[in-house]
Amino acid sequence: MRRGLGTTCSVSALALEGHAGDDGGHEDWMFKNAALAAWLVPTSACIAAADVQQDDPFVAAPDVTGTFNVTLDALSGCEGTELLAWARGALVVDGAADALTFDFGDGAVLTGTVDQSYFVELGGTFATAAGATSVLGDGVAATSPAGWRLDGTLRATPPDGSCEQRADFVAQMGTP
Repeated sequence: MRRGLGTTCSVSALALEGHAGDDGGHEDWMFKNAALAAWLVPTSACIAAADVQQDDPFVAAPDVTGTFNVTLDALSGCEGTELLAWARGALVVDGAADALTFDFGDGAVLTGTVDQSYFVELGGTFATAAGATSVLGDGVAATSPAGWRLDGTLRATPPDGSCEQRADFVAQMGTP
């Protein structure tokens, strides 16, 4: 089970004190107002997204498809080589939540998923100037005023496996 961020609350609190019937008991008030009480009491709930299970049929994974602009920060590892240069700029995300493609252009296409708790995973191997480069990434999806925003980390390994380059990424929905 993955855990998400935030809390979603739907609160319809009912203070039964002071809403009593003629005899002063809140049970009598609830009996006389059964329809109202039947609606208010069950809807008093607060559900933390962190408690939503992966297989919860009532929570759908978000649709994060669209065009994004990617920036990289905190690049480290594999000194003298930039294995993640292809990741900057335009990104097109397409497909269903459990079968996404992350197309960075020029043949740099990764596959991945986004789940109900907005956790994003992506990875794959493709040809770069250094050869067949393996890439893994993970992060979270969140809404922003401009649309979806993906924040996470990418890790690339060159064909010889001699090092790993890491970078934090931000992919903001919109054109570069």
